Amino acid sequence: MNSEPSELKDAAKLALELGHTDQELIFRNYRELVKPEQAEKYWNIRPAKSFDTDPDRLIKVQEAAVLSSVDPTFIRKAIAHRELRVVILGPKAHRIRLGELHRWWRSRQTKAMI
Repeated sequence: MNSEPSELKDAAKLALELGHTDQELIFRNYRELVKPEQAEKYWNIRPAKSFDTDPDRLIKVQEAAVLSSVDPTFIRKAIAHRELRVVILGPKAHRIRLGELHRWWRSRQTKAMI
Protein backbone atom coordinates (compact mmCIF):
# COMPACT_ATOMS: atom_id res chain seq x y z
CA MET A 1 0.00 0.00 0.00
CA ASN A 2 1.44 3.35 -1.02
CA SER A 3 -0.87 5.70 0.85
CA GLU A 4 0.16 8.53 3.13
CA PRO A 5 -1.93 9.07 6.29
CA SER A 6 -3.79 12.04 4.80
CA GLU A 7 -4.83 9.94 1.80
CA LEU A 8 -6.33 7.28 4.07
CA LYS A 9 -9.29 9.55 4.80
CA ASP A 10 -10.69 8.64 1.38
CA ALA A 11 -12.51 5.36 2.15
CA ALA A 12 -13.16 4.57 -1.52
CA LYS A 13 -9.47 4.92 -2.40
CA LEU A 14 -8.42 2.89 0.63
CA ALA A 15 -10.90 0.11 -0.18
CA LEU A 16 -9.58 -0.03 -3.74
CA GLU A 17 -5.94 -0.22 -2.59
CA LEU A 18 -6.79 -3.00 -0.13
CA GLY A 19 -8.60 -4.96 -2.84
CA HIS A 20 -12.10 -4.66 -1.36
CA THR A 21 -15.11 -4.39 -3.62
CA ASP A 22 -16.77 -1.68 -1.53
CA GLN A 23 -16.27 0.59 1.47
CA GLU A 24 -18.53 -1.38 3.82
CA LEU A 25 -15.67 -3.44 5.30
CA ILE A 26 -13.62 -0.29 5.91
CA PHE A 27 -16.44 1.42 7.82
CA ARG A 28 -17.47 -1.71 9.72
CA ASN A 29 -13.98 -2.70 10.91
CA TYR A 30 -11.69 0.30 10.86
CA ARG A 31 -13.56 3.57 11.04
CA GLU A 32 -12.74 5.74 14.04
CA LEU A 33 -10.91 3.04 16.00
CA VAL A 34 -8.09 5.47 16.74
CA LYS A 35 -7.91 9.22 17.05
CA PRO A 36 -6.13 11.19 14.28
CA GLU A 37 -3.29 12.07 16.69
CA GLN A 38 -2.71 8.38 17.41
CA ALA A 39 -2.72 7.56 13.70
CA GLU A 40 -0.23 10.34 12.99
CA LYS A 41 2.05 9.03 15.74
CA TYR A 42 1.85 5.50 14.31
CA TRP A 43 2.63 6.58 10.75
CA ASN A 44 5.69 8.49 11.95
CA ILE A 45 7.42 5.47 13.53
CA ARG A 46 10.92 5.26 12.04
CA PRO A 47 13.93 3.04 12.82
CA ALA A 48 16.70 4.49 14.96
CA LYS A 49 19.20 6.42 12.87
CA SER A 50 22.21 5.17 14.82
CA PHE A 51 21.90 1.41 14.15
CA ASP A 52 25.44 0.07 14.30
CA THR A 53 26.25 -2.47 11.57
CA ASP A 54 30.00 -2.71 12.17
CA PRO A 55 30.76 -6.48 11.89
CA ASP A 56 33.63 -6.14 14.38
CA ARG A 57 31.43 -4.60 17.09
CA LEU A 58 31.43 -6.76 20.22
CA ILE A 59 28.07 -7.42 21.85
CA LYS A 60 26.97 -9.27 24.97
CA VAL A 61 25.07 -12.56 24.75
CA GLN A 62 21.89 -10.83 25.99
CA GLU A 63 22.13 -8.18 23.26
CA ALA A 64 22.77 -10.93 20.68
CA ALA A 65 19.60 -12.64 21.89
CA VAL A 66 17.58 -9.47 21.36
CA LEU A 67 19.06 -8.80 17.90
CA SER A 68 18.46 -12.37 16.69
CA SER A 69 15.18 -13.00 18.60
CA VAL A 70 16.71 -16.18 20.00
CA ASP A 71 16.62 -17.31 23.62
CA PRO A 72 19.95 -16.50 25.33
CA THR A 73 20.17 -20.10 26.58
CA PHE A 74 20.14 -21.31 22.98
CA ILE A 75 22.93 -18.86 22.11
CA ARG A 76 24.98 -20.07 25.10
CA LYS A 77 24.51 -23.68 23.92
CA ALA A 78 25.64 -22.67 20.41
CA ILE A 79 28.77 -21.15 22.02
CA ALA A 80 29.39 -24.28 24.12
CA HIS A 81 29.04 -26.52 21.03
CA ARG A 82 31.35 -24.17 19.09
CA GLU A 83 28.68 -23.31 16.54
CA LEU A 84 29.06 -19.65 17.49
CA ARG A 85 32.50 -18.18 18.12
CA VAL A 86 33.03 -15.63 20.88
CA VAL A 87 35.71 -13.26 22.10
CA ILE A 88 36.64 -14.02 25.70
CA LEU A 89 37.50 -10.83 27.60
CA GLY A 90 37.67 -12.41 31.03
CA PRO A 91 36.13 -15.18 33.12
CA LYS A 92 32.41 -14.79 32.07
CA ALA A 93 32.91 -11.70 29.91
CA HIS A 94 32.12 -13.35 26.59
CA ARG A 95 31.33 -11.10 23.64
CA ILE A 96 30.10 -12.00 20.19
CA ARG A 97 31.17 -10.09 17.10
CA LEU A 98 28.11 -8.71 15.33
CA GLY A 99 29.34 -10.20 12.02
CA GLU A 100 29.70 -13.62 13.68
CA LEU A 101 26.13 -13.40 14.98
CA HIS A 102 24.90 -12.65 11.45
CA ARG A 103 26.92 -15.56 10.00
CA TRP A 104 25.58 -17.98 12.64
CA TRP A 105 22.02 -16.70 12.23
CA ARG A 106 22.12 -17.17 8.41
CA SER A 107 23.50 -20.71 8.74
CA ARG A 108 20.81 -21.52 11.31
CA GLN A 109 18.07 -20.19 9.00
CA THR A 110 19.49 -22.17 6.05
CA LYS A 111 19.47 -25.38 8.11
CA ALA A 112 15.87 -24.72 9.16
CA MET A 113 14.77 -24.46 5.51
CA ILE A 114 16.38 -27.79 4.51
